[in-house]
Amino acid sequence: MAEHTLKEGHRGAQRKIRLGFGELYASAGDHIAHFYSSREEWHSVFAGFLTAGLQDGDKCVYFQKAGSVGDVASQFTTDEDILLRNACSTGQLEFHRGESDSHDMRALLADALAEIPGKYPRLRWAGDMTWSLGKHSAQQLMEWESHCNHFDQSQAIFLCQYDLSSFSGRVVMNALQTHPLCIVGGSIHRNPYFIRSSTS
Repeated sequence: MAEHTLKEGHRGAQRKIRLGFGELYASAGDHIAHFYSSREEWHSVFAGFLTAGLQDGDKCVYFQKAGSVGDVASQFTTDEDILLRNACSTGQLEFHRGESDSHDMRALLADALAEIPGKYPRLRWAGDMTWSLGKHSAQQLMEWESHCNHFDQSQAIFLCQYDLSSFSGRVVMNALQTHPLCIVGGSIHRNPYFIRSSTS
């Protein structure tokens, strides 16, 4: 898997957007998969991505099984916790447990994108994909992931975190096929397994 150029930015003259961890950068429209094997690894990406987004004034939406700010507050430093709670109170940051109906998920995304760029410069749409367990079949989950690839011209960044201990090898391979970019070993790589779908 060849290392992508996101450490230095890509897509020509597009503004680099810091991801908040590992000195990595992305561009608007990117859809990135992160496969992790420890909570520490998950947290470094999760906390960095949200903190950087809030500091940059982005709208941030994060999905996980524990969906409230109180559920995740203990995972942040004191300064990060204050930033997080303030952002939740203003609506800049939202936590969700996810919807079992794909139409409801699409509606959530449409509502968030409607605030860009009028209210916020961009959207950071992310989640620990264990939120989908028990709500979506593997096929439904991948249909959702494919749907997110149709916003590559939008002012949004999509980050999907997969716990390798919670998903089967088949789901992980399917996730590889639906993400153009992957975080591996602290770097972002263009994903050779990615297959673009023509459906939305």
